[in-house]
Amino acid sequence: MNSNILRTILILVVLLTAAIFWVSNRPNQIEATGLTYNLKYLEKTLNSNDSYNELPMLIMFHGAGDTPENFLSWYDDFKIPVRLIVFQGPFDYGRGYTWSGKNGVEDTVSVAQSIHASISELLDRYPTKGKPVVFGFSRGAILAYYLAISSEQYSYVVPVSGYLDKQLLPLEDAQYYEFAEIVAFHGTQDQIIPITRDRNSIQSLQMLNIKASLDEYASNHLPNDKMYQDIKTRITELLSNL
Repeated sequence: MNSNILRTILILVVLLTAAIFWVSNRPNQIEATGLTYNLKYLEKTLNSNDSYNELPMLIMFHGAGDTPENFLSWYDDFKIPVRLIVFQGPFDYGRGYTWSGKNGVEDTVSVAQSIHASISELLDRYPTKGKPVVFGFSRGAILAYYLAISSEQYSYVVPVSGYLDKQLLPLEDAQYYEFAEIVAFHGTQDQIIPITRDRNSIQSLQMLNIKASLDEYASNHLPNDKMYQDIKTRITELLSNL
């Protein structure tokens, strides 16, 4: 075969492979109507031969300045069949994204409403076992907290290094609602979001009869190795119980 033809074929193969990789790793777009934010997300299926099997769903929210791709790379080694959904924050922040802008709490509420509506579309699109589990870190954990007490769509919510803003606390006892159980993690040496804010959040939620607990670690804002492994172990247990 002519060397020029062979070279052309090799170039085409490389370009095609790159194109397939690029398309397969592009965020999906929620297309539900009437949303304030048409959110983007990545979807990844682990330990299942068929991506359309009925699987437990883990919904993930990154911290401020992060991206879905980077956040997913830290938490894509679960050993059980699971579908990971990693949302992208709607606001630009540094080299990545975040979950609220200049309007603060109002943005959190608006984004949460869009998330709730998006979940309905995702559950229609992907066969799901039980209610989804929610996991958020830092700013993503602040959003996750509010998701837990503003909808009955979720089974468990795992906020890491976050808190629930006092303005977003429910106004009444939640005993008649099927809100998610909250399983929080926080480092005692966190200088970005002090653990006292998380402790106060858990106490306030418990007073409203919402199931909530906090595991504390001798860690900074970013989980240390022990905390990191325990988070993944706990999430695995919660997903396995669905």
